Amino acid sequence: MSSRVRWGVVGALFGVCFPVMATGIRWVQVGQGGVVDAFRTDPLLWIIVTAPLFLGLFAAIGGHQHDGLRALSAGLEDKVKERTAALTTLAARLSLVLDSIGDALVTIDLDGRLDGAASAVGTGWFGAVNDGDRVAAWLCPGNEAFAVAMAMGLEQIRDDILPIELTLDQLPKGFTRGERHHALEARLIETPTERRLLLVIRDVTATVVHEQEKAVRAEQHAVVARILKDPGGFRSFRAECERLVDEIRTATDDAVVRHRVHTLKGNAAVYGFARLATACQHVEDLFAERGQAVASDDVVATLETVLARSMQDVLPFVSDDDDVVRIARQDVVSLVQAVNDLVPHDRIAGTLRGWSMEPVQPIFERLASHAVRAAERLGKTVKVDIVDHGVRVDLVRQASFFGTIVHVVRNAVANGLESPAERERLGKSPTGRITLSASDSGTHTTVVVTDDGGGIDWQAVGAQARRLGLPCDTDAERQAALFSDGMSTATAVTELAGRGVGLGAVAASCRELGITMTVDSAPGVGATFTFRLPGEGRLVPLPRTTSPGTTVPSERQVA
Repeated sequence: MSSRVRWGVVGALFGVCFPVMATGIRWVQVGQGGVVDAFRTDPLLWIIVTAPLFLGLFAAIGGHQHDGLRALSAGLEDKVKERTAALTTLAARLSLVLDSIGDALVTIDLDGRLDGAASAVGTGWFGAVNDGDRVAAWLCPGNEAFAVAMAMGLEQIRDDILPIELTLDQLPKGFTRGERHHALEARLIETPTERRLLLVIRDVTATVVHEQEKAVRAEQHAVVARILKDPGGFRSFRAECERLVDEIRTATDDAVVRHRVHTLKGNAAVYGFARLATACQHVEDLFAERGQAVASDDVVATLETVLARSMQDVLPFVSDDDDVVRIARQDVVSLVQAVNDLVPHDRIAGTLRGWSMEPVQPIFERLASHAVRAAERLGKTVKVDIVDHGVRVDLVRQASFFGTIVHVVRNAVANGLESPAERERLGKSPTGRITLSASDSGTHTTVVVTDDGGGIDWQAVGAQARRLGLPCDTDAERQAALFSDGMSTATAVTELAGRGVGLGAVAASCRELGITMTVDSAPGVGATFTFRLPGEGRLVPLPRTTSPGTTVPSERQVA
């Protein structure tokens, strides 16, 4: 039975109650005759009598509406079930898609707490997600630096002072967990009532390993080229690196440790061992954080491991024959010419004794190449003139000096030479110039490093010396202060300069080897560092010639 009929009957039966009650009341009051008279004279009674008809009709209409609403409700329920099934299917398909893209996805609130399930990739990489856990602990447990960086970035987002693009950029870009490298990208999810972040984590291990292998190959090519050109210099460089690492391990003096690490970094950079130079840079950053140069076991182990790996990549290209002496054709021609010209025996003997040592030219060429690369990183350009005059040096005894002189060259590039724009404003060529020269008097060897930069700011040196408690009243005292530890007039610390260690290492090496050094500098003109190395009683080497009476200067330029 439909609701329309059922409700109409019920309404009519309910309406019958009214006339029955009204007739009964009149019957009691006036009897049968009064009731008949009432029907003749009282219209209200007729309205009451017809009440079942109206109530039944109204109830039937209501039942009809109820049937319509019930049908509509049933239709809506069917629609809801249909839509729910479609959404469930869509969610399953979407989950399948998200789990198939290879990236881990998870949402967090602005306090850094996980607030939803992660994609299957995420749980596979980092474990199950528990609402309320810290995302830093989930992604990279135990990495305090990552947790602090994440917290600081989220704080800036919550403050909502800077544009969201800038604050999102302050979050960590990646992290390392075990042997896997991950890139991290954050995207804002914003609704009228809340703000959340969607984190997209990608495994970039393959890319990182490829880049590392590419860097290793590039390093290997650069170093091997130097080895083939100057094998003796490489043997000296290797021995010097091992000596420096050994002294870093055993030294107890703060200044000595800093000198050795800084010199090792400079030597590695000059010779092309980028991984070793980077490792030394990280060690210096660690020293700065700790406030002291403590060569702990982990520091020494890191340097030893990187040095061993760097050497392992190039040792197959190193000759085992240490007794080979390589002589430039020019020098042989000069010797033959000297014999033909009956040059005194002692001059020829002095030249031959010098051939057992290493030529200074390859050393200068490495320094020049390093200066050019360093200038490029600083947005500067430089040309390096090399004037070696065929000088040879005893790298067995003087390796530490030629290892530290790189600091003079680096300072010339970083602090001496002005930027191209500033040089043009001063009426100079935009390209700076550095000259590396060597000469041999027989009793000593002179090495000179000159630049045409802005010169040494002796007032700034004096001010810094006073802050360090060093004498600085006279020119000699200021020059001595220039080579003291902690002395730096740079406004910022960079990988090239600014720590106040480099020139201190140079001075320490000179004191150990009995080398005298002087500095000559004038504002706007540049600076000249002169070093006099004690000789071995050799006579002045023969000048280079290509034909009788024709002298060929040993000079070249690196740009």
